[in-house]
Amino acid sequence: MRKKKKKYKWSDKDKRLVTKIVEEYQERLNLKSWKFSLRFIDDERFNAKDGSYTCAHVVPDPIYMKAIVTFYTTLLKQKQEVWMWTFREMISHELIHCITEKLYKIAQSRFVAETELDEEIETLTQTIAIILNADYKDHVRVCKLT
Repeated sequence: MRKKKKKYKWSDKDKRLVTKIVEEYQERLNLKSWKFSLRFIDDERFNAKDGSYTCAHVVPDPIYMKAIVTFYTTLLKQKQEVWMWTFREMISHELIHCITEKLYKIAQSRFVAETELDEEIETLTQTIAIILNADYKDHVRVCKLT
């Protein structure tokens, strides 16, 4: 007899965990003013182009500072079968698209005013600086307490 493939479904507990991680990375990635709509789909999304499964997908709108993030049960499978940090990394990856989307759209047009591209590069650079220093601030705070 063939072993049945485990079917994953989003529980309320899993949804709360993902929401909490999104809120944490929203803070860490300096996306506090963004509005995120989270959708949880009880299905694995197969990517026919490369034969892989999609864990999540984001549609960011940098002008209105909002994004729709869709999570598929493939992400739950990762949580069960891989390390938790990989699970968190996949969630943060989708949010980082919000930071890079405007630059991506500008670069996509190919004919860009140098000042427009420079402005987006500086914004991206500053956001990365904030991210890199977030743990350092926590480390300094802990050192002062001990």
